[in-house]
Amino acid sequence: MLKRFMKSTGPPSIVKRAGLCRSLRFWCKDLDFDGLLEAVRAHEHALAAGKGVLKNEHKTAITRVRVRGVSAVVKHYRWMGLRFFLKGLFRAHPGRRSFLNARTLLARNVPAPAPWGLVERSLLGLAAESWLITMDFPQAVELDRYLLRNYSGWDRPRRRRFLAAFAGEIRRLLQSGIRHRDFKTCNVLVLEDQDAWRFGFIDLDDVEALPENAPIARADWVQVLSHLNPSTPKLVSWGDRLRFLSHFPELAAFDRQPLLAEVQEISRRRRRAYFSDAGPVEEDFK
Repeated sequence: MLKRFMKSTGPPSIVKRAGLCRSLRFWCKDLDFDGLLEAVRAHEHALAAGKGVLKNEHKTAITRVRVRGVSAVVKHYRWMGLRFFLKGLFRAHPGRRSFLNARTLLARNVPAPAPWGLVERSLLGLAAESWLITMDFPQAVELDRYLLRNYSGWDRPRRRRFLAAFAGEIRRLLQSGIRHRDFKTCNVLVLEDQDAWRFGFIDLDDVEALPENAPIARADWVQVLSHLNPSTPKLVSWGDRLRFLSHFPELAAFDRQPLLAEVQEISRRRRRAYFSDAGPVEEDFK
């Protein structure tokens, strides 16, 4: 099933449909121009009908739609006003960053939903909003929801196998030179396959790609752990969290106690925040 995450990473074709001050730019990878337009229209219809909506917030909206008989996920990066728009002078729009970063992960054999294409609406040459279309995995579950549904019902050996598998995937991600700057449980997908697990990474607009096998700095570990710790549901005990850390031999290169104290302090400031099947949960981190 993991292979379904992986797609060829050849260059996308870019199609422009321009007007006087506005234009649409299409980054076509596994869907052509008409297929991408169909996906965007299906996304707008899903939002209007309230069906297949996975997220609908101020900055982004995400829907699950059917495109040419296949299930896809569409993420709309909405217009956020002039100040955000002008940031495009210095940094690519988040939709484009997500599209290109997903291709980088797949090229390095790091699992992520394959990007089928990107539609950008631009004003005066800068992206104002965009729609990212990716392969859908309806059987995959975000890590926070997966833990809430399953973790308390597992025996100790199964919990330990899961923690070891997830730690191994994080090590592989970092060893591949990928630095995910928003590494929360809601941005990790879990695919369960009998007594094994596969993981994939999403929400890739804030990802940095270093050379493969680049040294993993202390700041990289703090970044990953200080996002992961407060976004992990409370039902995962402190003992299991410490056992999870034992699967990272690279931490032996650093003074462990000050590193963990820093992670804890950052976690307290951020508070515990994750998603359940009933919606977002926020709690004091204790």
